[in-house]
Order: sequence, then structure tokens, then C-alpha cells
Amino acid sequence: MGRSDKYSFLPRPESFPLPPPDPPTEGWWRDPYETPGGGSQRYHDGTRWTQYASLRAMRNWTDIVELPLPENDA
Repeated sequence: MGRSDKYSFLPRPESFPLPPPDPPTEGWWRDPYETPGGGSQRYHDGTRWTQYASLRAMRNWTDIVELPLPENDA
């Protein structure tokens, strides 16, 4: 799993992301906005969900990408 220098301020995405606790704490968690059958994890900054995500690709996770949040959470 790679990580671009562009996102070096973020911790590495998890190898096996867990569902987020309630309430979510800072860290990488299974993406609460992913579509059924999708495979993504999203970073929570301790206050809100961010646009930073990592997607499941075959046997690995992609580098960090930016995915928009749903309009009601943006």
C-alpha cells in the first residue's frame, strides 16, 4: 500500500479497517458512505468525516484519494 507525499500529514490507511465506533474517533474506518459491495475506508479527523479515502483494489488498498462527501455532510 503506497502513500503519496501529498498526504504525508495523514496516518497510513489500515490493512483491515473496522467499522467506526459511535461516535467516531480519529482514524481510518470503513467508509460509512460506501456503496453496498464497495470497499473503501475513510479518514475521520476526530471531529468529522473527511474527503480522504483509500479504495480496495484486488489484494491491496490504493493510495489515498479524495472523494466528495454526501451533500448533507459536506
